Amino acid sequence: EGSEEASKWFSKYLEVDVKLSINAGGRFLRDKKEDWARTWRLDGVQKDENEVAFADGAPILMLSTQSLADVNSNIQRKSYTMKTFRPNMIISTESGRPWEEDEWCGKLQIGEAILAVSSPCPRCIFTTIDPETATRFVLI
Repeated sequence: EGSEEASKWFSKYLEVDVKLSINAGGRFLRDKKEDWARTWRLDGVQKDENEVAFADGAPILMLSTQSLADVNSNIQRKSYTMKTFRPNMIISTESGRPWEEDEWCGKLQIGEAILAVSSPCPRCIFTTIDPETATRFVLI
């Protein structure tokens, strides 16, 4: 259980009652495909340190503005937003090419931070649900 003070802060900010939860000792190791195990870990990171919590496969999902624009240019019936895909890192590539982020498996350095990029994300069924209305999109 998280701090009561933090829960109150989030509740006030979000204008809805929430309770902060911590997964302190219960972090879990997701089973990765064998090829990921060889290619996506950073140097010096042991297998048992390769853990995620509160995520299906990885803690960060990157999506470029160029890729979203490409989706919208190819699907005329609906205009998708970043909320549809729920990334927690929105980027703009220097090249301007859509889907460039799908080629970044391995290491990605942003300033002094080094991230392990495991794979392109297949995304889940939630991308077919409108985040504003909670209704399912008409499938293409």
